[in-house]
Amino acid sequence: MLETCSRMFELAVGALMRTSDPAAVADEIFALDKELNRTEREIRRELLVHGSVWRAEVDYGLKLAYFRDVADLIVVTTKVFRDQEESAVHDLIPEIRRDERQYVDHMAQFIRSDEPGTFAAPRAILYRYIKRISAHLSNLLTSLVMPVNRLDFYKKSTAIGAE
Repeated sequence: MLETCSRMFELAVGALMRTSDPAAVADEIFALDKELNRTEREIRRELLVHGSVWRAEVDYGLKLAYFRDVADLIVVTTKVFRDQEESAVHDLIPEIRRDERQYVDHMAQFIRSDEPGTFAAPRAILYRYIKRISAHLSNLLTSLVMPVNRLDFYKKSTAIGAE
């Protein structure tokens, strides 16, 4: 996946910087993107299958709930960003940070676990994955309330429109 991402990045930057013809690389970028999407679906499927087969009664519900929470967060973030709802950002970012701390705690739990790597590693990766999605959404939201030089560094006391 990393090699595919690297190749896509190289092609996209080349097209952006006009060192290559965008039309000439468009098909390859699209094909690579489809390949990445397929791989991500396979990984998710494996996580769910693994979780349902190998003693996942404890965290299976959490995984599904967290995916639902992240999906809901994407919808809310999209609306807030589209509608430029600055006031909503001040409620969302602290909520996202609380969720991120939970994901990090779960990730650390599996990293330090005595469970076999085939059990602990997929779970740690899952929590890292949903934590990063949440962090990216938070970073996007900061663009509505923070000066350009402070993007990604939300602090309510320095935010635009904070009470």
